[in-house]
Amino acid sequence: MRLAWCRPTTGLSDRLDDSVTLIDELRSHHDITRLDQSSMHDLVRLDSRQPFDLLVYELADTDDHACLWPYVFHYPGIVRLRSGSLHHSRATSLARQRRGDDRRAELAFGRGDLSVAPILASRMVVVHDEHLADSLRRDYPHTQIRVVPVGWGRESFFSEPSAKNDSRPHSPLRIGVLGHVPRQTIVRAVQRAMQSGASLELMAEASPDAVLREADVILALPWPPSDDPIPAIAAMSSGRPLVIFETESSAGWPTLDPQTWLPRGIDVHERPIAVAIDPRDEEHSLALALRRLATDSSLAANLGRAAQAWWREHATLSQAVTAWQAALKEAASLAPPRRGEDWPPHLTADGTARARAILGEFAVTVDFLG
Repeated sequence: MRLAWCRPTTGLSDRLDDSVTLIDELRSHHDITRLDQSSMHDLVRLDSRQPFDLLVYELADTDDHACLWPYVFHYPGIVRLRSGSLHHSRATSLARQRRGDDRRAELAFGRGDLSVAPILASRMVVVHDEHLADSLRRDYPHTQIRVVPVGWGRESFFSEPSAKNDSRPHSPLRIGVLGHVPRQTIVRAVQRAMQSGASLELMAEASPDAVLREADVILALPWPPSDDPIPAIAAMSSGRPLVIFETESSAGWPTLDPQTWLPRGIDVHERPIAVAIDPRDEEHSLALALRRLATDSSLAANLGRAAQAWWREHATLSQAVTAWQAALKEAASLAPPRRGEDWPPHLTADGTARARAILGEFAVTVDFLG
């Protein structure tokens, strides 16, 4: 198939960008054109010359994704929903453009949720979480919702973590931060854990390769908490014990609560794969987690092994490619959903209304605008 894959550029290293490797793998089966902020305007020209068989849009709740919205409605395809909600960024975008009437129309259409329109306009919506998929199916029973696993690891660290350097007696536990910079809250938590007797070292080198190779414990704690699971899954694949935020996107993962060291998650009988801390108590909970991991080597090792096993079972690149192949084939066979009369007109406007109004003043009857 001839595909257009539409997504904004990110500030992430390719090491932590799952779409880069996914698209590269899918290119062995499909002709894929990647479009970002700088090239989205080429979509109309490219499609008019040779129509795409299918378009894939990656939408998340960030300002960078606002450039994709107009095309989602005029060229319906697959929406890969990378955030549980798109409401905040859409509201910000409309406010910035001073489109108050359009914002009110979309709020009324979505019954208070600005995420609704792109979901209903798409041939298919792809998510990576069964719990999110179930919620969407309840809210949008006529929308095609499919679960496709996140795939990471073409060049992953498949082996067990390297042993600590025994040439240094009582060498400190190396703490690596993956996917974001070490914030002051993290620095203070490490200091508090050290003051309580834990032997720790916060790594100065923050490149993904260095963290995944050299850290003994990996932190994936972006602020504000993110729906992006890739840094956490990358850490799991490396077999390192991991500390994450407890969020809706990680609610289905089996984790441990550092306050009680009891299981969190939907199924408390699964082996924990990470320590999940409450964002409202980040510094204190992180200090507790690091102190325990520094003094309980068997817990740290068990968490790392369980995480790597979970990754092998649920989140490898080959699994994602297989699932995407099926989703692409199915979506290409689906017609765009029909839109009712209640759709806000600005979402499907072709941009010629002003020109038509001006031409009407001169009684121009030849509709050369098509």
